[in-house]
Order: sequence, then structure tokens, then C-alpha cells
Amino acid sequence: MDVYNSIAFEDRVNYAASVISKGKPVYNARHFDTCFEMNDGDYVAAALVRRTIKNPNTQLAKNLFRYIGQELAMAKYESTKHLTREQLREAAQLSATAKA
Repeated sequence: MDVYNSIAFEDRVNYAASVISKGKPVYNARHFDTCFEMNDGDYVAAALVRRTIKNPNTQLAKNLFRYIGQELAMAKYESTKHLTREQLREAAQLSATAKA
């Protein structure tokens, strides 16, 4: 999993989801923070919200807003909920590579 690659949106989403689901302190905070700092962090947050809406009885759903800001994450989710999963990934990659 390479969260530092500008086109690794899905890796960032998966890594963040894994850390948040555990609900424990983040030992490698730099690695976790990078999930939201590659110019597609809003899209990562939106993807995580999508997961919690689809699977509301998970540890991810329980812990999500202990790790990320609810207001901004929900705003990005609302602005992207009409996109398919693939379109969201493409928009995230465009954002990450345009600013890289």
C-alpha cells in the first residue's frame, strides 16, 4: 500500500479506513496524515463517508468522526454523492495530479 503515490487514491482510502476501524491511537501518524494531504484528501473523506453510509454498523462508522472533521467530510460527500465509485476515484486522481 503506497499512500505517498499521487495516483494511489484507493490505497489512501483503504489505509485510512483500516486505521479508523481499529479505533486506536495512530502510531504512524505521518502515514495516516498523508492519506488526507495528497491534494485529494476531501475525496478520501467522502469515500470514507460513503463506506459508513453503506455499512452503518461497522467500526469505521462508529469511529470515523473521531478521526476526521464531520462537517467538511459530509460537505464533500454531499457534493460528490452523485458520482459513481469510478468517477469519484477519477476526480480524486485529477485533483491529486493537478496540484502535484
